[in-house]
Amino acid sequence: MRTERIGFFNKDFFWGILIISLVFFTVALVPFVGAVAIVLIPLPVVFFLERLGRLRGLAVLALSLLIVQSTLRLIATDIDTSLFLLLAYLGIVISEVLKKGFSIEKTVLIAVIAGAGMAFLLLLLQSGASREMPWSLVYAYITRSFQESIELSTQMGAQAEQIKFIKDNIGVITRFLLYLMPALSIVGLAFVSLLNILFARRIPLASGGISHDFGDLTRWKAPEGIVWILIVSGAAVLIPPLLGWKIAGLLIAGLNILLICLFIYFLQGLAVIEYYFGSRSVPRLFR
Repeated sequence: MRTERIGFFNKDFFWGILIISLVFFTVALVPFVGAVAIVLIPLPVVFFLERLGRLRGLAVLALSLLIVQSTLRLIATDIDTSLFLLLAYLGIVISEVLKKGFSIEKTVLIAVIAGAGMAFLLLLLQSGASREMPWSLVYAYITRSFQESIELSTQMGAQAEQIKFIKDNIGVITRFLLYLMPALSIVGLAFVSLLNILFARRIPLASGGISHDFGDLTRWKAPEGIVWILIVSGAAVLIPPLLGWKIAGLLIAGLNILLICLFIYFLQGLAVIEYYFGSRSVPRLFR
């Protein structure tokens, strides 16, 4: 039993707690570095799940979340750690899906669906705890984020006219972002998932070998049927205003679908650029 205990709580176990906790603390307490580090939260989760195995990896993640949550409460910060939980869960999903050998599209899609489901569940739990409607919580979160950004911009010496414009129109901007929140959430989850998958696919599995090779991604292209969805969503956005139709639901749905389609074609554009750089032997640092 003593040997098993030592094997479970080994050096890598405590390194995992330290590194994952440091990532969480950096995101929570260091604004500029945290803004970049937040999108890579799933990566150390994937790494230690693969290095330590599923059981010990989950134990490391649970202890890290507990340490961070307790410490942030102790220093009386009002930081919401639900985003940490969401991104850590995304790391768990990515770790599991990479072992299945799916295509890059299916791998990202599963991660996005799982992440969206967890985000919706967390939103419902917060809604029930606060006895507020989910969209009211999202509206308040966006407004609070804008106010914090305004304060930060003011401290950094931003132009007074720009600050005044945002303050005067913060209600309109917040409502617009609220309408686009479904697409923004999906695009954000897809971006974070893809970025972490591309890094994590080279992490050796606990059983040995490489996670998964998706082939030459510079030759990736969007499914051909997406172009028709793009056309229809664009028509839903442009035609009603031209005809004087006031169909808010159609406009909002069209904008959300259009944004997702544009993100897919943005990824295809990146693949084309990377293929061009590779074919021209552009230095990796420049790329």
